[in-house]
Amino acid sequence: MNLNIRSKGKSVCLDARTVLGKGGEARVFTVVGKPDLAAKIYHKPTQKRARKLEIMIANPPGDPMAGQGHISIAWPVDLLETMDPNPKVVGFLMPRVAGMSSVLNFYNPQLRHQKCPLFTYRYLHRTARNLAAVVCALHNRNYVIGDLNESNILVSDASLVTIVDTDSFQVIDPGTGDIHRCPVGKPEYTPPELQGVTFSKSDRITQSDLFGLGVLIFQLLMEGFHPFTGIYKGIGDPPAIEDRIASGHFPYCHRWFRPYDPSPLSPDLNILHGEVKNLFMRCFEEGHKNPQRRPNAQEWIEALSKSEASLIACSKNTQHLYGGHLGSCPWCERTSALMGRDPFPSWQAVRAGLQNSKRAKKPKVASPIVRSQSRPLASVSRSSGPPVLTRGLKQGLLALGLFFAGAWCLTRIGPALTRSTAADPSEKAALPVEPPRPEWIAPQTDEIPQEEPVGAPSPFRNLLNRFQALDNPALSARDRLRLYPQFLEDFRDRPEADEYREYARNQWERLSFEQVTRAYQDFLSAPSQKTAAALKNGSDAYLKHHVKRQSAATHTQRFARWHLSNIPHRLKVIIDQGNKFYVRILHNGAVFAETKGLGNFASVTLPAYRLSDTVILMGFQDDRFEDTQLDHALTINGYAGNQNQTLTDKRGSIHIQIVFDDFPGNPPL
Repeated sequence: MNLNIRSKGKSVCLDARTVLGKGGEARVFTVVGKPDLAAKIYHKPTQKRARKLEIMIANPPGDPMAGQGHISIAWPVDLLETMDPNPKVVGFLMPRVAGMSSVLNFYNPQLRHQKCPLFTYRYLHRTARNLAAVVCALHNRNYVIGDLNESNILVSDASLVTIVDTDSFQVIDPGTGDIHRCPVGKPEYTPPELQGVTFSKSDRITQSDLFGLGVLIFQLLMEGFHPFTGIYKGIGDPPAIEDRIASGHFPYCHRWFRPYDPSPLSPDLNILHGEVKNLFMRCFEEGHKNPQRRPNAQEWIEALSKSEASLIACSKNTQHLYGGHLGSCPWCERTSALMGRDPFPSWQAVRAGLQNSKRAKKPKVASPIVRSQSRPLASVSRSSGPPVLTRGLKQGLLALGLFFAGAWCLTRIGPALTRSTAADPSEKAALPVEPPRPEWIAPQTDEIPQEEPVGAPSPFRNLLNRFQALDNPALSARDRLRLYPQFLEDFRDRPEADEYREYARNQWERLSFEQVTRAYQDFLSAPSQKTAAALKNGSDAYLKHHVKRQSAATHTQRFARWHLSNIPHRLKVIIDQGNKFYVRILHNGAVFAETKGLGNFASVTLPAYRLSDTVILMGFQDDRFEDTQLDHALTINGYAGNQNQTLTDKRGSIHIQIVFDDFPGNPPL
């Protein structure tokens, strides 16, 4: 499928075979050759929708995560048109977000156990805080989200947040004042004043979003429970959630009668920090009749920061983090009440869960761990049964496996947990902040390989040895970048190596991105063709093998290519020379221009400058005498990009600004 990009006048190809998502209004496709972009194509495009997208593209909000190279708002970046003589807008391009999943997978305890079992209460706080930062950025630009719910909020395992489906936002046309409404919404996240109304005919205000924001933060901090769920004490069938919201029946309110009690399975509201608890009361109790009383996003950010700073670790399980105002660990009590189902299991429990998972899959008849080998195992007669390991050999092999894996856990995970629990609670992190990534637990196994012919290595022992070699502190970064892909290739078809491969893949990605970052810093400290080439090679390698930080790597790649290209660039020299000075510009040894008689300011453009060219700027005090040249001359170095320089000596100074029209700017690293 080929479409035109409106602003560039170029065609783009969409891969119709790869649909990233689809709904009642549109489908989302990958873009061939542009892994950092996705295309949303409407089933029934309209002129009104095209006008709304034009307004959004012309007025993008500030992204609070831009400084970290993360896209927290999947905003439209360009329109897509048909290739007809009379083109029609059928969709738009937007950033492609990878490596993230619905916020539901993190606030729901069961899904959290499966997806990211070491995602602690601190990470839930950070997720809530980053979500509030995104809402704050949008409200600051007068956008109303409208349909704020769990399905359009994506979260990474590092607590970073991205909001998608932004084309459904309520948008105001700055030229005419017309309002492009948000036509959709989920009743569970809709405030009481909008329950039962037709969204396509109703204008919304920022306070409408603040109700949905409060619901999502409540779910993040209260184990996935909706704030309006509870035990119905009335007569007949319990009303639906939307009816409870419309009636203001917040079960945690005790000022007047409510026909509900909080669910006995939900956490006690008192586990929350005092300021966070008060904001929930304002949002769902006082805000029922007066939406202006609902806390805004900035108030949530400040309260969540204080709550996160007050968290302390349980002495029995360092994964249990709770407010310092509590006398005992609420998660230990909750684990007991839920018959051993720990909402935040320890890393030992997670490791044991991996063991149990492997044990559950183990067949009744013993079989080799590796399904295919370079040479067959010794044949065993059916009458003799499977090979039998002696008790001592079993214990020895099991001890060896546990020793290596346990040592890895202690050296890798222990320091991270210590840093997490020993952090100064009074330290206030700047918002938004990416938290330390939840530590991954080294895979364990209690499976013991069968006896093999003399001289044949144990497959599992070979796997462990190779895995331990990856983290040898004596290895250089170059060796690690070579070993990680080799490990992944060698154990590609080994099911017992799944967890090890996942860890190696993540470490390879992290090390590759660190290499790109170092190359970028080296270029800034010493810009040259050599450092630019190193940056390009690192970016090319990252984009070839990894998908997590495609946007930042693509930017560094473009940045490096600009500095390495020898195509003509348009160079503008803006000179503040004062009345007593003038500047002579030499291009490749010949005089290109002089600024005599042009007054205080002069602007000279070189239409075809190449990075291999030489441009020299010389300042003079008097155009009649060559001996009035200033002591310092300036040679333009294209590798330094846009810059400000000064020609000076004891007689005075000339300030010069060098501007490349097509300079790509600094990458978001």
